[in-house]
Amino acid sequence: FTIFYFKSSSAAVSILFLGLLVTLLILNELKRFQNLGPFIRCVLYQIALLTFATYLIPILMGSVSYTVFGLSVGLSAAIAISLAWILKKLECPADTFRRHYLRPTLLAFGTFLLLYISNAIPPIPLSTQHIGIYHDVSVKPAGYVLKQHSQSLSMLPFADDIFPARPGDRLYVFTRIFAPRRFSDAIYLQWEKQNPSGKWETTDKIKMNIRGGREMGYRGYGYKEHYSPGPWRVFVETQDGREVGSISFEVQQDASTDTREFESLQH
Repeated sequence: FTIFYFKSSSAAVSILFLGLLVTLLILNELKRFQNLGPFIRCVLYQIALLTFATYLIPILMGSVSYTVFGLSVGLSAAIAISLAWILKKLECPADTFRRHYLRPTLLAFGTFLLLYISNAIPPIPLSTQHIGIYHDVSVKPAGYVLKQHSQSLSMLPFADDIFPARPGDRLYVFTRIFAPRRFSDAIYLQWEKQNPSGKWETTDKIKMNIRGGREMGYRGYGYKEHYSPGPWRVFVETQDGREVGSISFEVQQDASTDTREFESLQH
């Protein structure tokens, strides 16, 4: 589950959830942690149950939303309640039941819900395989052909890409997203521009309908014809606002009249 969620994660806020899973993986190998007994084993069981349900149900339903997440948690809760009923039938002592089952179960569910509300849980099972900015995107029989300025990509790690713009240029954002077979849902490209005060303002929100099952991922794009120089960013989001991927870049005016060189890429 840690690998699945890691592959689906792109937002920095997801580090909290992924860090929790990785920490539990490491602690579970320590003898002192194992000696905590039924309480911690119950916590681990409920987390495994929740992560499995939130991975399985979206695949079966073919979408990601608050409703689908509610169904996933509801399924997990039904299993947890059934196990509680069995423990009661087995005449488990009330104090032992509260300490070793009820409290850890409530802790696991409460933590999971809190992380979901804070958007810290990645949008399983979707994951971004590629996202970039381009000067042109065209559809050919062999696939999508992308044209990118040779100076667009930054040579420094973690630095924003650059879009050298001339009058009449369209600004394209192309993305390739993995989705399981039979998965059919909508995602959104949310464009944001940083104003002079440093605040990010949403300028557009473009809907894209995706279908899963393709090994190389679903391909789609959006573009802008009217934009201004400065810092930009585009988020790929699910219907419930969960981030699948993002890209930050800077639009710069290109005053040159020289012939431009573009690199062609195929997806």
